[in-house]
Amino acid sequence: KAKKKLDRAIDDLIRKEIASAKKKATASGKKNVTSANVFSLTPEAQKLSSNFAGNKGKLPWPVEKGNISSSFGEHPHPELKGIIVKNNGVDIRSAANSQARSVFDGEVSGVITIPGANSAVIIRHGEYLSVYSNLESVFVKKGDKVTTRQKIGNVYTDTEEGLTELHLEIWKGTVKLDPAGWLARK
Repeated sequence: KAKKKLDRAIDDLIRKEIASAKKKATASGKKNVTSANVFSLTPEAQKLSSNFAGNKGKLPWPVEKGNISSSFGEHPHPELKGIIVKNNGVDIRSAANSQARSVFDGEVSGVITIPGANSAVIIRHGEYLSVYSNLESVFVKKGDKVTTRQKIGNVYTDTEEGLTELHLEIWKGTVKLDPAGWLARK
């Protein structure tokens, strides 16, 4: 339930961010602000977006050391037969006391805290967004400018299971993308 609540909160925040960007663009006299799922971009934001897109397959990992423990998309549940699990991003298992890092320059669009699901940070990179969730503590706030590899929070460690796992999502507007294809090969 907590994961679904977090997914809804992330989706809502991204949709509000798009609506706000469109409103600002329309108010400034910009024309053709009609698409429902793509940000209206300033020239600076367009450049950032192009740079982000140009780095597909080259983005640094959001933790210093880690490996993908659950991939993007729908999969059979590892233990419950007949149950399908949907992953909007990738889960990256790391060492205890790991810190999450921004995969690219951008601006913090929001910080969400859901009881039972810890915290999430959403960073806007032009028309792209990166989402980092399962954070125990957060070092940034809405409106902060962040740089590539900047530490944004501590990844939560489940002491009962002994797992430290960061959840990473990448969006283009309202479209969820597979983060694995965006990260640099190890």
